[in-house]
Amino acid sequence: MKLLDENRLEEIRYNSAMEKEYYRLYSFKDNKMNLEKEMGWFHFDSCVTQIKNASVVNWGNPQDSFKIVRAFSSGRDLDIVRTQNTIQDTIVEGYSSKMFHSQLENDWIFEGDSVHYSFDTKLIYAKGMGLFESISKGEQNTRHMQLVEQIPWETFSKMKDHGTKRVAYIDPNNTIDDHSNFKLCDKEDYIVDYYNGDPPAGVVGGKPVIWDLLDKHLDPSKIQGQSGYMTFRFVVNCNGEAGRFMIEETDLDFKQTTFSQASKDHLYEIMKKIENYQATKLQYKENVDAYVYITFKMKDGKIIELLP
Repeated sequence: MKLLDENRLEEIRYNSAMEKEYYRLYSFKDNKMNLEKEMGWFHFDSCVTQIKNASVVNWGNPQDSFKIVRAFSSGRDLDIVRTQNTIQDTIVEGYSSKMFHSQLENDWIFEGDSVHYSFDTKLIYAKGMGLFESISKGEQNTRHMQLVEQIPWETFSKMKDHGTKRVAYIDPNNTIDDHSNFKLCDKEDYIVDYYNGDPPAGVVGGKPVIWDLLDKHLDPSKIQGQSGYMTFRFVVNCNGEAGRFMIEETDLDFKQTTFSQASKDHLYEIMKKIENYQATKLQYKENVDAYVYITFKMKDGKIIELLP
């Protein structure tokens, strides 16, 4: 948040991965906080907001409506109408505050289909702090946000530029396979998780295919005495091709361990015999790459379970 002058407020919102999600510009006039401009960025997508009624919050009139349409680059539209119903005085952390009760109506529109969501919302603005709490309750979920800490931009900027990769990230320079002929269909940062799309990315035929390969090719002497979770993590691109294999190793208590090289090499040779992988698709994007994993749970030299 940044006050540009006494009548204008700039907001840049980041998601939990410290990626920029929204830019908003507000103005203040006649007891109203008005949305003047909004742009959004969401991994594969982006949006520009068409503002129909700019009054986000009206301190003077309990009965007021805020209307916008977010037009996404993927062709989706999101119609948003929030009707402000009541205003209450309250106290937050010793600060005089206002509580706004509203009804929020969202309509997602894509390729002629529409889905409607309705929420009861509560916004609490505290004097000197701004938006302190936001609660939206729908039929299937509740979204609750609360101010935890106010920090200067210099501190947040250092946190934002942390350089840490996401949990599922596979370093292409640190893999067990030669993936020189393996190509991503999109940008490195756009690799999703196997369960994000429909159908989920994975082995065509699922676990029975892997069990069948184990029945045919497993040499028990290669995994003799091994116990723990040996996880092969890799990428399945939009063409159903697999590459960038790496191995994670933990014992049965999920503590880091090291399996014998013979066991790792042998199970990887069996993994390479999988012929068909299922690529995933998102609702509004088809050329999607996905992180996938297959875990062999072993106990005393026997494979007792396959995950996920």
